Amino acid sequence: MIQENKLILGFSSLREFFECLVGIKSLVFNGTVALVTMFTSFITHYIWNDVQAVYFMLFLIGIDALTGIWKAYVYKTFSSSRLPRIFVISTIYVLMLAISWNAAIYSSLFVWLPGMVYGGLIGTLIVSIYENLAQLGYLPKGLLYDIKDKIKEKLNKKD
Repeated sequence: MIQENKLILGFSSLREFFECLVGIKSLVFNGTVALVTMFTSFITHYIWNDVQAVYFMLFLIGIDALTGIWKAYVYKTFSSSRLPRIFVISTIYVLMLAISWNAAIYSSLFVWLPGMVYGGLIGTLIVSIYENLAQLGYLPKGLLYDIKDKIKEKLNKKD
């Protein structure tokens, strides 16, 4: 009697295929590596050519969110309904970077745009993290708050 061949390209399962492909026997690890690789390839093709810069920006968004949550917890203003903002902000920042990058690719008129957008986004995140840590008392308030106070004074004088 002839036995039916149930092998997939010589592998008995998808798990065995991934074990041979990567050499690691953890399906979770192999899947995670595949997702990160796919995400990295997507970033370098559609969002910006420097994937480390995009990951750094997403890291800063995470740090800003954590310091904001920490500040809200300390001041007892924490609300879970505001947590989805992290994903909205991440999506908007990545979209702004992708639009500026693609504009620069298709027109030499916008070559300056991705760097300017990235710098503005990173600057905003750094200032926000600084403000959170200063309000928590871990950093001196200093120059940033002096500048903000002077701007508020000037705006109040115009009214």
